[in-house]
Order: sequence, then structure tokens, then C-alpha cells
Amino acid sequence: MDFAHYSSESARFAADLVNTKGSVSGREYLADLDAWKAFLEPYMIEGSGNLTEQDVADLKRYRDRLREVWFADEHGAVELLNALLREVAATPQLSNHNDAEQWHMHYSAADAPLAKRVAAGAATGLAITIAEQGHERLGVCGADDCYDVFVDTSRNRSRRYCNNTCSTKMNVAAYRAREKSKSDP
Repeated sequence: MDFAHYSSESARFAADLVNTKGSVSGREYLADLDAWKAFLEPYMIEGSGNLTEQDVADLKRYRDRLREVWFADEHGAVELLNALLREVAATPQLSNHNDAEQWHMHYSAADAPLAKRVAAGAATGLAITIAEQGHERLGVCGADDCYDVFVDTSRNRSRRYCNNTCSTKMNVAAYRAREKSKSDP
């Protein structure tokens, strides 16, 4: 089984969405509507150009609920996802955007509110990841001062950090500690 399908992209999107709020600082990285639009644009979410303040408020609420999934045990994560999927009325269906591209999955009705469509896609991607790859694919950064989340797509399930910055920081700290212990009598 590989991660080359649409649901894995939705799971990675869920992690990106969760990480729009500082895991330690609580700081909002997307300060206004334009920042939210810019965040959503690469994901080609229909209607994101018409984002409203209410959409952003709903996205933040769903983001916080999605974050809980990474910190729950497997059964808790499944319960959280199932509750969210029911709430947003996830209804998987095929789409190809007016014959413009190949068929792919959407996880909500095209006329659903934007935040519900986003939450349905993110939650479904996480649910499929858990079902196909296991709960352990959902990771929390192992850096001392970071709790950002990620989806581990490595072959051997070995990813420990949310990004290269945290990985480098922890590896440098470990190297310095080793060097210091060598020089201490």
C-alpha cells in the first residue's frame, strides 16, 4: 500500500491546517482573510476565493477538533473523526471539475459550506490513513519545544519531526551534548 492517493493528500492537508496555529505559542499564523485564502489556494478548494470571516471562524473550530485526533489514542481518534464526519455530513463522491482533470474524490457535497467541505476532506483523509496505514502514521513532533503534527509517509514509519528545521535542531543539540560529554572529565 502506498500513499500516492488522494486521501493521503487530504491527511497531509489536515496536518498543514492544524499547524496554522502555533503548537506552543498558540499564535495564529494566518492573521487575516487574505492569509487564509493564500493558505487554501494551493489545495484548490473551490470557493476559497470567496472566504468570509464566518468561514475562518468555522475553519479554526474544525482545526482545533482535528488537532485533538493526533493526541488521542487510536480509539479516541476514531471516535473524534467519526463525530466530526457526522457533523459535517461527509458524503464521498467523484468529481472531475467539468472534465478538466481526471476523476478524484471529494468528501462533501459541492454546495456544502466551505469550512464543512474542508473539514470533511481533512477528517476523511485522516480516517482513511488510520484505516489503511494505522494510527501510528499520525505523529507529533519529537523536538523538545514543538508539538506540530505530521502524517508519517516514510516506508519504515520512522519519521520523528514535523520538518527539517526541528530535525536539524535536535540532531545538532544531540551532537553538542555528545561532544561536551567527551570533553568533560
